[in-house]
Amino acid sequence: MKIGIIYVIVLLLSAGTLSDSASASPEAQDEKAPAAEQKVKQIGLGEARKVVAARVNGTDIMLDAVMILSDRLNLQMRQAHSAEGPSAAMIQKEALERVIVQELAYQRAKARDIAAEPKAVDSALADIKARAGGEEAYRNFLAQNEMTEDQMRTQVEKGLIIETAYKQDVLDKISVAHEV
Repeated sequence: MKIGIIYVIVLLLSAGTLSDSASASPEAQDEKAPAAEQKVKQIGLGEARKVVAARVNGTDIMLDAVMILSDRLNLQMRQAHSAEGPSAAMIQKEALERVIVQELAYQRAKARDIAAEPKAVDSALADIKARAGGEEAYRNFLAQNEMTEDQMRTQVEKGLIIETAYKQDVLDKISVAHEV
């Protein structure tokens, strides 16, 4: 599915603004909101790959990742709410926050030397190709989403690393008491 053009609040594109608003009082955040609404800009996915939405410990979070997640969240919200759901700005903010949390989780996992096995990455890519409907459909999917095979591989690898860290940090530590 081709990601169309969406509206993005420019305020969310600046890591400095994010860090300022995270530490600012709610009143100060409200004062910044009208300025952000005035700077709404239309941008396509290809151009979004060149725009930094946030910076996490020196790593750039590109706007395209936020747009893709925002599109998914918007679809989920429309399916879940028959009436009016959250605003586009709220969905975009949620998407940005989730992408930042994912990057933090990835950085923490890398700091702990968690890596994805190349065979696991290859297997995951093979699954994606099969679900897409074969090699040609997979190539079409990449073209529609303006992605390269290397970009997809990187996304899959990051996902597997985060998944492994989650398993180690959460799932492996859960214990369920069995009643006798």
